[in-house]
Amino acid sequence: MNAAAWLWRRCTARTPPPIVETDTVYPLHRQDDQAFYRQMNLVWLLRFEDVLDVDKLRLALAKLLERDGWRKIGGRLRINSKGKMEVHVPEKFTDERPAFRWTHQIFDMPLDEHPVGARLPKAGDHPYVQLVDNEFQEIETTSDQALTPEALSHLDEPQCSFLVTSFTDQTIVALTWPHTLTSVMGLSYFMQAWSLMLAGREDEIPPFDGAEEDVMDNLGDENQEKTEPFALQDRLLQGFSLARFVLRVVWDIARRPLIQSKIVFLPASFVSHLLQQARDDLKASSEGEELPFVSEGDVLTAWTMSVLPAIYGNRPYTVMNVADLRGRVPGLFKPGHAYVQNTLTQTFTIFSAEDVKSLGLGRRALRVRQSIVEQTTPAQCAAYARLTRKISIPLFGEASGTMGSMTNWGKAKFFDIIDFAPAVVKAGVSGDRRRAEPGKIAYQHAHILKRAVEVRNCFFLTGKDRQGSYWLGGVIHPDFWAALEKELQKFTPP
Repeated sequence: MNAAAWLWRRCTARTPPPIVETDTVYPLHRQDDQAFYRQMNLVWLLRFEDVLDVDKLRLALAKLLERDGWRKIGGRLRINSKGKMEVHVPEKFTDERPAFRWTHQIFDMPLDEHPVGARLPKAGDHPYVQLVDNEFQEIETTSDQALTPEALSHLDEPQCSFLVTSFTDQTIVALTWPHTLTSVMGLSYFMQAWSLMLAGREDEIPPFDGAEEDVMDNLGDENQEKTEPFALQDRLLQGFSLARFVLRVVWDIARRPLIQSKIVFLPASFVSHLLQQARDDLKASSEGEELPFVSEGDVLTAWTMSVLPAIYGNRPYTVMNVADLRGRVPGLFKPGHAYVQNTLTQTFTIFSAEDVKSLGLGRRALRVRQSIVEQTTPAQCAAYARLTRKISIPLFGEASGTMGSMTNWGKAKFFDIIDFAPAVVKAGVSGDRRRAEPGKIAYQHAHILKRAVEVRNCFFLTGKDRQGSYWLGGVIHPDFWAALEKELQKFTPP
């Protein structure tokens, strides 16, 4: 299937635009230039409860991308003669070759009167699930923005596109970006720098590091002393076991080809309910010992497994948690510097079929926590990086099992660090209806615009708002969504 797709792309590929000799050429780093990422772009929608001065936002962004290092974000993707992806940055950004695409549309009505805007998920007392696939395209992207990184490499187009929608009471800012550019923490640096530029605090914008040299080049280098193997080395799927696992995945896809991207609202009361349920489970199994720590993210990750038996039957399951390396490997990153790139590691929690069926919420969450602690030490991060130099996407678990992933955006702190207050013209929402301070985001969601059929069983916690509620995104089969909704319907608000 992959060979056929490669041949089709080769036969139908457009001729890339000519090289501009005055462009500055930057490399895409090893983790950025993955085949998986070349086919993935994402859209991220932010809702502000204010009318914003859109020109102020645009001018501040343009000024930011004129700074040293930060200019790389405004470059064009290209594939060089060696098949490697790189970024070509114009010597000068112009109307013909801008640093980003910016589209502004205005609707002379409140957001809740717009047929699409009114359907945006809203906070409430009850948890619920809502479809986002193709539901909000009018306020997310224009038709020419939904391009994969590989498609962008055949055009002279910037990597990032913005669609800003102004209503009489609120503003939507939607960013489309390729995963080859950065992971979520890099996006956090970017949004914080944009906010600082908007506020006129240019001297506080961190220097952009890693534009040319990959900060992770030496992590897991074969020439370094190998202090220890990866913790799950003996559970690595390879050879016959990998072939068997892949065949099971292909069979799952054939049986359930349809996948949907949805958003789940989890009010603070529901999250508290789950945390108490997890504590009760741990208390029952701890025999009077001090209760071990599990985070809200651990519990929510474990909770997504609650409907697995209804979907996959009696099968093992591996949870892959996507974690950022920042703060985990001393000396790898310069303090106070911005790194807008993919700097990820993964942890894996393997559950047997019996575990999936019998372990309570607390013990599942504890297993997730233990895996994260064990597999994110500096030595383990290096061991995993060393492994990925040989196998781009290592898989662990049982050959008869299946796998899902969770990405927690919590450390990015988007509800806190994004501050567009200097661009507020007027507050559009007031009183008890208001959920955010002026210039802060009241709601966000993200989803993959272009995704391969094998992208499924993926969850991401986009953040915890100021009221303690969580927004959980997912790309899974409708049967899974239906089972998850049944779980939510069991909850009665206090």
